[in-house]
Amino acid sequence: MKEQSSPDLEIFEAEQIICKKKEPGGDLLFIIEGRVEVFDPHDGEGEIRLVIMNAGEVIGVATCLTNSPRLASVRALEKTVVRRVKHDSIMKVMGKLPDWLFTLLKDLNLRLSQMNTQYSLAERKISFLKDSQQSYLFYFKQICLTASGICDFIAIKVDDEKFVLEDDLKEKCEAYLGIAKHKVNRIFKIMIESGLLVVKVEPDRKRRGFPLKGVEKLREFATFIDEYSTRKYKAIRKSHFGFRELKLLFSIVKLATKENKDLSQKIVYTEKYLQENLTSQFGQDFDPEMIATAETAGLIEKIPEPEVGIRFIPRVLNNILINVSAYKSTLKIDEDALLDPKVQSDETSAA
Repeated sequence: MKEQSSPDLEIFEAEQIICKKKEPGGDLLFIIEGRVEVFDPHDGEGEIRLVIMNAGEVIGVATCLTNSPRLASVRALEKTVVRRVKHDSIMKVMGKLPDWLFTLLKDLNLRLSQMNTQYSLAERKISFLKDSQQSYLFYFKQICLTASGICDFIAIKVDDEKFVLEDDLKEKCEAYLGIAKHKVNRIFKIMIESGLLVVKVEPDRKRRGFPLKGVEKLREFATFIDEYSTRKYKAIRKSHFGFRELKLLFSIVKLATKENKDLSQKIVYTEKYLQENLTSQFGQDFDPEMIATAETAGLIEKIPEPEVGIRFIPRVLNNILINVSAYKSTLKIDEDALLDPKVQSDETSAA
Protein backbone atom coordinates (compact mmCIF):
# COMPACT_ATOMS: atom_id res chain seq x y z
CA MET A 1 0.00 0.00 0.00
CA LYS A 2 1.16 3.55 -0.69
CA GLU A 3 1.79 5.88 2.26
CA GLN A 4 0.85 9.54 2.55
CA SER A 5 3.00 11.86 4.67
CA SER A 6 1.05 15.00 3.63
CA PRO A 7 -2.05 15.67 1.50
CA ASP A 8 -0.11 16.04 -1.76
CA LEU A 9 2.83 13.67 -1.11
CA GLU A 10 2.58 9.94 -1.82
CA ILE A 11 5.21 7.31 -0.96
CA PHE A 12 5.62 4.06 -2.92
CA GLU A 13 7.86 1.12 -2.06
CA ALA A 14 9.98 -0.72 -4.66
CA GLU A 15 7.89 -2.70 -7.19
CA GLN A 16 4.67 -0.85 -6.30
CA ILE A 17 2.53 0.35 -9.21
CA ILE A 18 2.13 4.14 -9.14
CA CYS A 19 -0.37 4.36 -11.97
CA LYS A 20 -1.77 2.01 -14.60
CA LYS A 21 -2.24 2.30 -18.33
CA LYS A 22 -5.81 3.27 -19.39
CA GLU A 23 -6.82 4.50 -15.93
CA PRO A 24 -7.99 8.15 -15.74
CA GLY A 25 -5.13 10.57 -16.30
CA GLY A 26 -4.99 14.33 -15.86
CA ASP A 27 -2.97 14.54 -12.64
CA LEU A 28 0.74 15.38 -12.66
CA LEU A 29 3.10 13.43 -10.41
CA PHE A 30 6.40 15.18 -9.61
CA ILE A 31 9.10 12.70 -8.55
CA ILE A 32 10.62 14.16 -5.37
CA GLU A 33 12.96 11.24 -4.72
CA GLY A 34 13.47 7.72 -6.04
CA ARG A 35 13.39 6.09 -9.49
CA VAL A 36 10.53 4.68 -11.55
CA GLU A 37 10.12 2.75 -14.78
CA VAL A 38 7.46 3.58 -17.34
CA PHE A 39 6.26 0.46 -19.15
CA ASP A 40 3.58 -0.79 -21.50
CA PRO A 41 1.87 -3.87 -20.01
CA HIS A 42 0.89 -4.87 -23.58
CA ASP A 43 -2.50 -6.25 -22.48
CA GLY A 44 -0.90 -8.88 -20.29
CA GLU A 45 1.24 -10.35 -23.10
CA GLY A 46 4.58 -9.21 -21.68
CA GLU A 47 5.80 -5.86 -20.40
CA ILE A 48 7.75 -3.46 -22.62
CA ARG A 49 9.92 -0.97 -20.73
CA LEU A 50 9.73 2.52 -22.25
CA VAL A 51 11.93 4.70 -20.02
CA ILE A 52 13.46 5.16 -16.57
CA MET A 53 12.57 8.39 -14.71
CA ASN A 54 14.43 9.93 -11.80
CA ALA A 55 13.92 12.60 -9.14
CA GLY A 56 13.09 15.95 -10.72
CA GLU A 57 11.11 14.47 -13.61
CA VAL A 58 7.32 14.53 -14.04
CA ILE A 59 4.85 11.71 -14.68
CA GLY A 60 1.68 12.40 -16.66
CA VAL A 61 2.70 15.29 -18.91
CA ALA A 62 1.02 13.72 -21.96
CA THR A 63 -2.44 13.64 -20.35
CA CYS A 64 -2.41 16.57 -17.93
CA LEU A 65 -4.31 18.97 -20.22
CA THR A 66 -6.61 16.54 -22.02
CA ASN A 67 -7.57 14.45 -18.97
CA SER A 68 -7.37 11.41 -21.27
CA PRO A 69 -6.54 7.86 -20.06
CA ARG A 70 -2.91 7.17 -19.17
CA LEU A 71 -0.79 5.88 -22.04
CA ALA A 72 1.47 3.62 -19.93
CA SER A 73 1.94 2.17 -16.47
CA VAL A 74 4.51 3.36 -13.93
CA ARG A 75 6.25 1.25 -11.28
CA ALA A 76 8.61 2.31 -8.48
CA LEU A 77 12.10 0.79 -8.80
CA GLU A 78 12.97 1.83 -5.25
CA LYS A 79 11.30 3.77 -2.47
CA THR A 80 9.82 6.75 -4.31
CA VAL A 81 8.13 9.96 -3.16
CA VAL A 82 5.88 11.87 -5.56
CA ARG A 83 3.91 15.11 -5.24
CA ARG A 84 0.51 14.96 -6.91
CA VAL A 85 -0.97 18.01 -8.61
CA LYS A 86 -4.65 17.43 -9.43
CA HIS A 87 -6.02 18.02 -12.91
CA ASP A 88 -8.50 20.59 -11.56
CA SER A 89 -5.65 22.64 -10.10
CA ILE A 90 -3.77 22.49 -13.39
CA MET A 91 -6.79 23.71 -15.35
CA LYS A 92 -7.38 26.61 -12.92
CA VAL A 93 -3.87 27.86 -13.65
CA MET A 94 -4.30 27.24 -17.39
CA GLY A 95 -7.53 29.24 -17.32
CA LYS A 96 -5.54 32.38 -16.46
CA LEU A 97 -3.44 32.09 -19.64
CA PRO A 98 -4.31 33.85 -22.92
CA ASP A 99 -6.47 31.66 -25.18
CA TRP A 100 -3.78 31.44 -27.86
CA LEU A 101 -1.18 30.17 -25.37
CA PHE A 102 -3.57 27.62 -23.89
CA THR A 103 -4.36 26.36 -27.41
CA LEU A 104 -0.64 26.08 -28.21
CA LEU A 105 0.11 24.13 -25.04
CA LYS A 106 -2.82 21.81 -25.64
CA ASP A 107 -1.63 21.15 -29.21
CA LEU A 108 1.89 20.39 -27.94
CA ASN A 109 0.37 18.10 -25.31
CA LEU A 110 -1.55 16.21 -28.01
CA ARG A 111 1.55 15.84 -30.17
CA LEU A 112 3.50 14.48 -27.19
CA SER A 113 0.73 11.96 -26.59
CA GLN A 114 0.93 10.79 -30.21
CA MET A 115 4.73 10.48 -30.00
CA ASN A 116 4.42 8.38 -26.83
CA THR A 117 2.01 6.04 -28.60
CA GLN A 118 4.32 5.67 -31.60
CA TYR A 119 7.31 5.02 -29.35
CA SER A 120 5.40 2.34 -27.45
CA LEU A 121 4.48 0.61 -30.72
CA ALA A 122 8.11 0.70 -31.85
CA GLU A 123 9.25 -0.86 -28.56
CA ARG A 124 6.71 -3.65 -29.05
CA LYS A 125 8.12 -4.35 -32.51
CA ILE A 126 11.64 -4.44 -31.11
CA SER A 127 10.58 -6.92 -28.44
CA PHE A 128 8.96 -9.10 -31.11
CA LEU A 129 12.02 -8.99 -33.36
CA LYS A 130 14.34 -10.04 -30.54
CA ASP A 131 12.68 -13.46 -30.58
CA SER A 132 12.12 -13.74 -34.32
CA GLN A 133 14.27 -14.67 -37.30
CA GLN A 134 14.26 -11.01 -38.41
CA SER A 135 16.41 -10.05 -35.44
CA TYR A 136 20.17 -9.53 -35.50
CA LEU A 137 20.21 -11.12 -32.05
CA PHE A 138 18.74 -14.25 -33.58
CA TYR A 139 21.38 -14.24 -36.33
CA PHE A 140 24.12 -13.57 -33.78
CA LYS A 141 23.08 -16.56 -31.69
CA GLN A 142 22.98 -18.87 -34.72
CA ILE A 143 26.41 -17.71 -35.89
CA CYS A 144 27.87 -18.25 -32.39
CA LEU A 145 26.52 -21.79 -32.23
CA THR A 146 27.63 -22.62 -35.78
CA ALA A 147 31.10 -21.06 -35.45
CA SER A 148 31.81 -22.81 -32.14
CA GLY A 149 30.64 -26.12 -33.64
CA ILE A 150 32.71 -26.10 -36.83
CA CYS A 151 35.81 -24.15 -35.76
CA ASP A 152 37.90 -27.19 -34.80
CA PHE A 153 37.37 -28.74 -38.26
CA ILE A 154 38.58 -25.68 -40.18
CA ALA A 155 41.33 -24.53 -37.82
CA ILE A 156 44.93 -24.16 -38.98
CA LYS A 157 48.11 -24.40 -36.92
CA VAL A 158 50.46 -21.44 -36.62
CA ASP A 159 53.48 -21.66 -34.29
CA ASP A 160 51.93 -24.59 -32.39
CA GLU A 161 48.70 -22.67 -31.78
CA LYS A 162 45.40 -23.32 -33.52
CA PHE A 163 43.66 -20.46 -35.35
CA VAL A 164 40.49 -20.07 -37.39
CA LEU A 165 40.84 -17.82 -40.43
CA GLU A 166 38.32 -14.97 -40.41
CA ASP A 167 37.30 -15.26 -44.07
CA ASP A 168 36.86 -19.04 -43.83
CA LEU A 169 34.68 -18.76 -40.76
CA LYS A 170 32.50 -16.02 -42.27
CA GLU A 171 32.02 -17.97 -45.52
CA LYS A 172 31.05 -21.14 -43.65
CA CYS A 173 28.51 -19.30 -41.47
CA GLU A 174 27.03 -17.56 -44.50
CA ALA A 175 26.72 -20.84 -46.42
CA TYR A 176 25.45 -23.05 -43.57
CA LEU A 177 22.92 -20.55 -42.18
CA GLY A 178 21.84 -18.76 -45.36
CA ILE A 179 22.45 -15.37 -43.75
CA ALA A 180 23.26 -12.43 -46.05
CA LYS A 181 26.95 -11.57 -46.30
CA HIS A 182 26.51 -7.99 -45.05
CA LYS A 183 24.77 -9.27 -41.91
CA VAL A 184 27.51 -11.81 -41.21
CA ASN A 185 30.14 -9.08 -41.64
CA ARG A 186 28.26 -6.73 -39.33
CA ILE A 187 27.95 -9.36 -36.60
CA PHE A 188 31.64 -10.28 -36.80
CA LYS A 189 32.47 -6.57 -36.56
CA ILE A 190 30.56 -6.42 -33.26
CA MET A 191 32.30 -9.60 -32.05
CA ILE A 192 35.69 -7.98 -32.63
CA GLU A 193 34.83 -4.49 -31.31
CA SER A 194 33.24 -5.86 -28.13
CA GLY A 195 36.13 -8.24 -27.42
CA LEU A 196 34.25 -11.50 -27.98
CA LEU A 197 36.87 -12.36 -30.61
CA VAL A 198 40.51 -11.24 -30.69
CA VAL A 199 42.09 -10.79 -34.13
CA LYS A 200 45.52 -12.29 -34.80
CA VAL A 201 47.46 -11.78 -38.05
CA GLU A 202 49.30 -14.73 -39.59
CA PRO A 203 53.04 -13.78 -39.60
CA ASP A 204 53.95 -14.93 -43.12
CA ARG A 205 50.79 -14.68 -45.24
CA LYS A 206 49.21 -11.84 -43.21
CA ARG A 207 45.80 -13.52 -43.05
CA ARG A 208 43.48 -12.48 -40.22
CA GLY A 209 42.21 -15.10 -37.83
CA PHE A 210 41.00 -15.88 -34.31
CA PRO A 211 42.49 -18.19 -31.66
CA LEU A 212 40.53 -21.45 -31.64
CA LYS A 213 39.71 -21.21 -27.94
CA GLY A 214 38.07 -17.81 -28.47
CA VAL A 215 35.82 -19.13 -31.23
CA GLU A 216 34.86 -22.16 -29.13
CA LYS A 217 33.75 -19.79 -26.33
CA LEU A 218 31.19 -18.13 -28.63
CA ARG A 219 28.79 -20.84 -27.47
CA GLU A 220 28.80 -19.10 -24.07
CA PHE A 221 27.56 -15.87 -25.64
CA ALA A 222 24.72 -17.77 -27.33
CA THR A 223 23.70 -18.89 -23.84
CA PHE A 224 24.00 -15.29 -22.60
CA ILE A 225 21.54 -14.13 -25.30
CA ASP A 226 19.01 -16.69 -24.06
CA GLU A 227 19.53 -15.81 -20.40
CA TYR A 228 19.72 -12.01 -20.61
CA SER A 229 15.95 -11.59 -20.32
CA THR A 230 15.74 -13.90 -17.27
CA ARG A 231 16.03 -13.17 -13.55
CA LYS A 232 19.78 -13.91 -13.70
CA TYR A 233 20.47 -10.54 -15.38
CA LYS A 234 17.51 -8.63 -13.97
CA ALA A 235 19.75 -6.19 -12.05
CA ILE A 236 21.64 -5.19 -15.20
CA ARG A 237 18.44 -4.68 -17.21
CA LYS A 238 16.73 -2.62 -14.52
CA SER A 239 19.77 -0.43 -13.78
CA HIS A 240 19.50 1.34 -17.14
CA PHE A 241 23.12 0.33 -17.78
CA GLY A 242 24.40 1.94 -21.00
CA PHE A 243 27.43 2.41 -23.25
CA ARG A 244 28.91 5.24 -21.12
CA GLU A 245 29.01 2.97 -18.09
CA LEU A 246 30.51 0.18 -20.22
CA LYS A 247 33.30 2.48 -21.42
CA LEU A 248 34.16 3.56 -17.88
CA LEU A 249 34.28 0.00 -16.51
CA PHE A 250 36.34 -1.25 -19.46
CA SER A 251 38.86 1.50 -18.64
CA ILE A 252 39.00 0.35 -15.00
CA VAL A 253 39.68 -3.25 -16.11
CA LYS A 254 42.32 -1.93 -18.52
CA LEU A 255 43.95 -0.08 -15.61
CA ALA A 256 44.12 -3.27 -13.55
CA THR A 257 45.66 -5.13 -16.51
CA LYS A 258 48.24 -2.39 -17.11
CA GLU A 259 49.26 -2.52 -13.43
CA ASN A 260 49.77 -6.30 -13.65
CA LYS A 261 47.11 -7.06 -11.03
CA ASP A 262 45.99 -10.65 -10.52
CA LEU A 263 42.89 -10.50 -12.71
CA SER A 264 41.35 -13.59 -11.12
CA GLN A 265 41.31 -12.09 -7.62
CA LYS A 266 39.30 -9.30 -6.02
CA ILE A 267 41.03 -5.95 -6.15
CA VAL A 268 40.17 -2.58 -4.61
CA TYR A 269 40.49 0.90 -6.10
CA THR A 270 39.57 4.11 -4.27
CA GLU A 271 37.51 6.69 -6.17
CA LYS A 272 40.32 9.20 -5.62
CA TYR A 273 42.84 6.86 -7.27
CA LEU A 274 40.51 6.22 -10.23
CA GLN A 275 39.89 9.94 -10.70
CA GLU A 276 43.64 10.58 -10.85
CA ASN A 277 44.61 7.68 -13.12
CA LEU A 278 41.77 7.06 -15.59
CA THR A 279 42.00 10.53 -17.11
CA SER A 280 45.81 10.67 -17.20
CA GLN A 281 46.29 7.17 -18.63
CA PHE A 282 43.24 6.60 -20.82
CA GLY A 283 41.56 10.00 -21.22
CA GLN A 284 38.49 8.59 -19.42
CA ASP A 285 36.58 10.88 -17.06
CA PHE A 286 35.56 9.32 -13.76
CA ASP A 287 31.88 9.72 -12.89
CA PRO A 288 30.69 8.50 -9.43
CA GLU A 289 27.07 8.35 -10.73
CA MET A 290 28.06 5.80 -13.38
CA ILE A 291 29.81 3.79 -10.68
CA ALA A 292 26.55 3.86 -8.69
CA THR A 293 24.73 2.50 -11.76
CA ALA A 294 27.30 -0.29 -12.07
CA GLU A 295 26.79 -1.12 -8.39
CA THR A 296 23.01 -1.27 -8.88
CA ALA A 297 23.63 -3.61 -11.83
CA GLY A 298 25.58 -5.90 -9.49
CA LEU A 299 28.83 -5.56 -11.50
CA ILE A 300 30.95 -4.04 -8.72
CA GLU A 301 30.86 -3.72 -4.94
CA LYS A 302 30.96 -0.24 -3.42
CA ILE A 303 33.19 0.28 -0.37
CA PRO A 304 31.98 3.18 1.82
CA GLU A 305 34.92 3.35 4.25
CA PRO A 306 37.61 4.01 5.36
CA GLU A 307 37.91 5.62 1.91
CA VAL A 308 35.18 5.41 -0.74
CA GLY A 309 36.09 2.93 -3.46
CA ILE A 310 35.09 -0.18 -5.39
CA ARG A 311 35.88 -3.91 -5.17
CA PHE A 312 35.69 -6.27 -8.14
CA ILE A 313 37.29 -9.26 -9.90
CA PRO A 314 38.74 -7.88 -13.19
CA ARG A 315 38.39 -11.07 -15.24
CA VAL A 316 34.80 -11.69 -14.17
CA LEU A 317 33.87 -8.05 -14.73
CA ASN A 318 35.56 -8.00 -18.14
CA ASN A 319 33.68 -11.10 -19.34
CA ILE A 320 30.31 -9.62 -18.32
CA LEU A 321 31.17 -6.27 -19.92
CA ILE A 322 32.09 -7.97 -23.21
CA ASN A 323 28.80 -9.88 -23.26
CA VAL A 324 26.67 -6.84 -22.36
CA SER A 325 28.52 -4.67 -24.90
CA ALA A 326 27.99 -7.18 -27.72
CA TYR A 327 24.33 -7.67 -26.75
CA LYS A 328 23.52 -3.95 -26.61
CA SER A 329 25.40 -3.17 -29.84
CA THR A 330 23.46 -5.90 -31.65
CA LEU A 331 20.13 -4.83 -30.18
CA LYS A 332 20.81 -1.25 -31.30
CA ILE A 333 20.94 -2.40 -34.93
CA ASP A 334 17.38 -3.71 -34.62
CA GLU A 335 16.24 -0.54 -32.84
CA ASP A 336 17.78 1.72 -35.50
CA ALA A 337 16.19 -0.30 -38.29
CA LEU A 338 12.75 0.04 -36.72
CA LEU A 339 12.94 3.68 -35.64
CA ASP A 340 14.68 5.04 -38.75
CA PRO A 341 12.95 4.24 -42.07
CA LYS A 342 16.21 4.92 -43.99
CA VAL A 343 18.12 2.30 -41.97
CA GLN A 344 15.28 -0.17 -42.48
CA SER A 345 15.36 0.50 -46.24
CA ASP A 346 19.14 0.02 -46.36
CA GLU A 347 18.84 -3.31 -44.54
CA THR A 348 16.19 -4.53 -46.99
CA SER A 349 18.10 -3.45 -50.11
CA ALA A 350 21.36 -4.96 -48.83
CA ALA A 351 19.66 -8.30 -48.35
